[in-house]
Amino acid sequence: AFTLDVPIDGDENNVRETIFIQDKRQGKIYEVRGFDFPRPFADLAWMNETTLIFDQRMQPRSAVHYAIDVQRRKLIAAASF
Repeated sequence: AFTLDVPIDGDENNVRETIFIQDKRQGKIYEVRGFDFPRPFADLAWMNETTLIFDQRMQPRSAVHYAIDVQRRKLIAAASF
């Protein structure tokens, strides 16, 4: 898994950090979609072979911790902290 800054509506000066997951066995790259907040992601880590966890700050003192099952391509947890 990795992040890249992707232009919003083709505007190179207006970017959104986006998470991508590379499936080396199938030679495919998947984009994680559904995050409407243009905030950076932090602490991307694999919890196990199929679960990616990461954080996204909403404000300076609050964030959301996410867990995604990449095999099923489903959000399995989202918790504020």
